[in-house]
Amino acid sequence: MKGTTKIALASQANVSPLTAHSIMVLQLERFIILASGASQRPAGHGLASRRPSWLQAGFAVGALLALLTLFALVAPPARAQSTFGSIRGSVQDVSGAAIPGAQVTLHSIDENTDRTVESDDAGNYVLENVEAGKYTLHAKRTGFADAQVDGILLDARQDLRFDMKMPVASQSTTVEVTASGAEINTENATVGDL
Repeated sequence: MKGTTKIALASQANVSPLTAHSIMVLQLERFIILASGASQRPAGHGLASRRPSWLQAGFAVGALLALLTLFALVAPPARAQSTFGSIRGSVQDVSGAAIPGAQVTLHSIDENTDRTVESDDAGNYVLENVEAGKYTLHAKRTGFADAQVDGILLDARQDLRFDMKMPVASQSTTVEVTASGAEINTENATVGDL
């Protein structure tokens, strides 16, 4: 009866799985010792001697089943394993300064889909729950030249890091000439009428 009380108390208390397992092992050992010791006692000694041997064996088996059931209830559930990976990194200029607000696009070569995130204030980006496959990573931001990483191969449960360097875009000056209202001939002194 005491063993049953201890098991009930262990199952009601918030104990770690290791503690519960230790209690169950100790109780199992106690029941085995009691069951094996009861058959070796002289006749007329205690309650165990008055029970038939099949009842003593049934008691030990029942106690074992109760402990196994308790262990199954207390054991932590197995977690499902994810088949997704992640890609993370930072977007920086050539001097190493962070570029916030850059659009980072992950293109799936296998499925021909795009997924876009924006870099945070520290220039970091994170793409989580990405299926395994082949990818291309592209970053763009106004005022900077685009950066691209090709040939990315992501496996299940893999975490890849790609830091992208974006140089400042080269400034090009375009001069546009439009026709003026009066045309002047500066090549010779000929005057003509139309």
